[in-house]
Amino acid sequence: MFMFGILGVQLWKGAFYNCVDNEVQDPEITITKAMLTLFVMYSKDGWVKIMYDGIDAVGPDIQPLTEFNPWRSLSFVFFMTFSFLLLDMFIGTIMDTWFERARRQVPDANPGARAAIRIPRNRVRFTRHVLLCEWVVSLVCLVNLFLMSSDRFQQPKNLELTMDIGFYVITICFSLLLLFKIWVLRSRVFTNK
Repeated sequence: MFMFGILGVQLWKGAFYNCVDNEVQDPEITITKAMLTLFVMYSKDGWVKIMYDGIDAVGPDIQPLTEFNPWRSLSFVFFMTFSFLLLDMFIGTIMDTWFERARRQVPDANPGARAAIRIPRNRVRFTRHVLLCEWVVSLVCLVNLFLMSSDRFQQPKNLELTMDIGFYVITICFSLLLLFKIWVLRSRVFTNK
């Protein structure tokens, strides 16, 4: 992100200047502000406004023009794509480490050893856990994806309120799923006993 910050300072230095009603808004151009802007873009919250400000930017100390250079959106799309790939690599590394650690805990000495791993005795609890959790997690992830993709520039207040409520509901759903998994798996997941 530091390299993108340096690139952003070189490309946009002073270009985000604007003047509205005799009030000059000239953001100080530093690598710290560039990194903060990149963090806002990386968190996927408000990156569309920053992209439109970049498209409207003309040059240092010049008033912005509407859609002055739409090709600049490619740099923002490139950064967003890069951030998704970086996040996927980070999550992939964590998952790979988790699977490797789980594989080491399962004894590979003989085929019968895997069968000796204890599955919850209550079949109803186990079936409920497997079927319900997987489908509900997939459904909640799809709803979350839909909500995140419906974010747009200068969106109406009622859409923003609906999205906020939706994100709260999704957070509650994930929390309930966590509690449900803890109930199904009991304390065996968290202890060595």
